[in-house]
Amino acid sequence: MKKKYFLLISILFVVFFNINVNAATDTCTTEIKKEYQTIADQVEVKIKFRQPTQQELRDYDSLYYSYDLTINNISTDIYLVIGTDVITYDRTKNGTFTSESYYKTGGYTSQIEIYAASNTKCKGTLLNTIKQYVPFYNPYSDRDECKGHTEEYPICKRDLDVYDISETRFQELLKEGEAKAKEKAKEETEDKKDNAIINVLKYCGIVIVVIAIIALCVIVIDNRNKAKKRAKIDLEVKK
Repeated sequence: MKKKYFLLISILFVVFFNINVNAATDTCTTEIKKEYQTIADQVEVKIKFRQPTQQELRDYDSLYYSYDLTINNISTDIYLVIGTDVITYDRTKNGTFTSESYYKTGGYTSQIEIYAASNTKCKGTLLNTIKQYVPFYNPYSDRDECKGHTEEYPICKRDLDVYDISETRFQELLKEGEAKAKEKAKEETEDKKDNAIINVLKYCGIVIVVIAIIALCVIVIDNRNKAKKRAKIDLEVKK
């Protein structure tokens, strides 16, 4: 009899346990997950370059540079993972997380994953992935030689990988950029002159055509008047 009771209790325990397990896993339904995904979609990531201080340059390296990372709209229902760093609501200030990140190189995309928090029905579920481009930083772009020429000289562009470019090479590329800029300016000046000449010729051509038309009209009218006079004289002679 005891064995029967034990067997019955065991069966009931297994059935009850399975029901609880299934109930727990079924709580994260498609509809509920969509609600959390809507929350995750509100997360906004901004990354802004910040010129390192002299102390930072001493502590790190003259080629290191930093970005101020700002993430807005982080709620208690989600947490973020950037590499090995986990960002929960507790680490934010009213849902905004800020940090400084240092990079030796740029030109790559950083991946930010957003998961449902442990206090939600979909805890640990990946809700969204944000890919943030981290641009290169060209320290030469802040040099006096590049001021006013960041778009004109290729070597002065800010988002440029110059890790292997020495000071000597920079000066060479700077001269090349100056030479090309002067050549381009010269070509543009010549083009303007050519266009001006063409426009003058077009104007002169139009004027000549107008004058020719007017002259032709005058000649035609004059010939008609002369013909009328001759016809009148002939008529009078006949009389």
